Amino acid sequence: MFGNNPIRKQDLEAHGALWVQSIFGTVQGEGPFAGCPAVFVRLSGCNLRCAFCDTDFESQWAQMGVADLVKRVMAERVEKVAGASLIVLTGGEPLRQNVVPFIDAMLCQGMRVQIETAGTVWMPGLSDLFRNHYGLTRRLSLVCSPKTGKVHPEIQRYCKHYKYIVSTDMPIDWEKGIPHNTTQQKKILGTDPRHDLFFPPNRQECEIWLQPCDEQNQLANAANLDLCARLAMCHGHRVSLQQHKIIGLE
Repeated sequence: MFGNNPIRKQDLEAHGALWVQSIFGTVQGEGPFAGCPAVFVRLSGCNLRCAFCDTDFESQWAQMGVADLVKRVMAERVEKVAGASLIVLTGGEPLRQNVVPFIDAMLCQGMRVQIETAGTVWMPGLSDLFRNHYGLTRRLSLVCSPKTGKVHPEIQRYCKHYKYIVSTDMPIDWEKGIPHNTTQQKKILGTDPRHDLFFPPNRQECEIWLQPCDEQNQLANAANLDLCARLAMCHGHRVSLQQHKIIGLE
């Protein structure tokens, strides 16, 4: 977290065993499902290193097979969130690992699965799941929070929600109302300095979410929230607050 994590390569274990940081029932605090009870599956490791990341995804590495993981998630669902149907797969970068068998198992259980990703990687088999479950059912969805100038073409195909972290310290593309990549981020991520953060070309088909950066400072956070609100009103974007933090949940 806070840019101190090692950069992990994509590791697609054939049978879908996953390295897991934590599993917990909570309220989804961000994006299109904000306010909905959910079970979070936070996977370990990330292929990027972001200085503003406030999430711990490196301190616990427990590998779990699909059957054990499904059992644990379903137990958490019953015990903590009154049988809620939403499963949020996050990280770190969840698409760094082979999540296809786990997602397939959750969908077969009648669950909805939301994937939170930076959008830089994809994997074989995931496109088939989206073709089968995206359509009319909308039981499988993506929220992409771009950290680089490009996202994978399959992310662009299926993602309808893009979330940008906003801080007064970040330069803003005032024509789009989203942050630029900062000099620090470009250096850390190895991003081509000619590229700003990816912005979906099919803007009319997508929702753009602006989330104030949590800088662990009350004055800075208030300024970031004010900037998000002004950008949203100016450009027709939506403000995403971390409701789980306001409530006091993980």
